[in-house]
Amino acid sequence: MPKSCIHPRYWPTWMGLGLLWLVTRLPHKWIISLGTHIGHLLYYILKRRRNITEVNVQLCFPEKNADEQEKIVKAIFANNACGILEAAIGWWWPEQKLRGITEIRGLDVLEETKAEGKGVLCLGAHFTTLELCGTLMPMYTQTDATYRPQNNEVMDWMILKNRQRNCGAVIDRNNTRLFIRRLKQGNTVWYAPDQDYGAKHSVFAPFFGVEAATIVAANRLVNITKSPIVVCFHYRKPDNSGYVIEYFRPPALNNFPSGDDQQDALSINQVMEEIIRKKPEQYMWVHRRFKTRPVRDKHFYTTGYQSILKQRLADAQA
Repeated sequence: MPKSCIHPRYWPTWMGLGLLWLVTRLPHKWIISLGTHIGHLLYYILKRRRNITEVNVQLCFPEKNADEQEKIVKAIFANNACGILEAAIGWWWPEQKLRGITEIRGLDVLEETKAEGKGVLCLGAHFTTLELCGTLMPMYTQTDATYRPQNNEVMDWMILKNRQRNCGAVIDRNNTRLFIRRLKQGNTVWYAPDQDYGAKHSVFAPFFGVEAATIVAANRLVNITKSPIVVCFHYRKPDNSGYVIEYFRPPALNNFPSGDDQQDALSINQVMEEIIRKKPEQYMWVHRRFKTRPVRDKHFYTTGYQSILKQRLADAQA
């Protein structure tokens, strides 16, 4: 642990981690219930995040009426709060206990793909169960994890330590050379292409019917390494009794990469959309997925545009 982590400015973080550790002593269903109640409270406190989430839901689920959209937004906050407590479960629960709440589907698909000997690019999405399932997946099959350094040094140390303990390797999301090396060595590398990383190295492609900056790194990695793609979908069970991790090879990516970045980005987004629609309330809609816009396009997360969206919804329901 870096010495800087004991600086007084991080004492509140350590107190928070202490509280999280205490929470992990509770039964699993109590933990989920607590997270749900915290999420309902945060819905009213975190107004900026709520506005971002509302815009995302209005853009991506225009077929829903206002009440249905609000219900989804509240569920998103509940699931995000649960995700924080679930991360702590992954940090402090013993492996045997974690296995008891985990169901793996399609592991044979992943193992058969690994047997091809070319490494596997395992594509995933930013669901609220991400940190916990990042602990669970390597228990069943060796997996490399992608990592984004955190601004808070204590949280950076905590998350990195957990991933290094469980994963074959932890790869900085900007370290393309290490991605390539690990894939060429025959490893399974988890990577999520579903967030907005800016216009550089991205193309615009529809995501839930909205033009979204879509990173083309997966195209490059597969083109260089010839690694096949497997998709990993993870979520909390409807009865909150545990978690499902599902591996599959989507037909939409059979000819990936096609040589056309625009088409490849569309294919990736279609696969991501397919799994997100199965559990939309468990996806991290609190982030600005559409912050990067095409030239002369309107920015979605301004107060003025939010008013326009709400008026459109009201007109559609009139």
